[in-house]
Amino acid sequence: TVANEMLAGREWFFDHFSAADAYFFWCFRRAVIFKIDVSQYANCVAHYERMQQRPSVKKLLAYEAQVQGEFAKAA
Repeated sequence: TVANEMLAGREWFFDHFSAADAYFFWCFRRAVIFKIDVSQYANCVAHYERMQQRPSVKKLLAYEAQVQGEFAKAA
């Protein structure tokens, strides 16, 4: 709730993208992966979606998928 209020009307937690945004993305992503209902946190959901559009995050998620695929083959 605190994060959702902080992001109201804002793109990032501070006046610019920062490590706080990256860390919050990681935390919020855990909630999404574990299928926790986050729909009541519209500002956090919007932040999560913005983060997914960043080229560095796209690159990281693609790498993660590749590594998980390799682990699946090894199992």
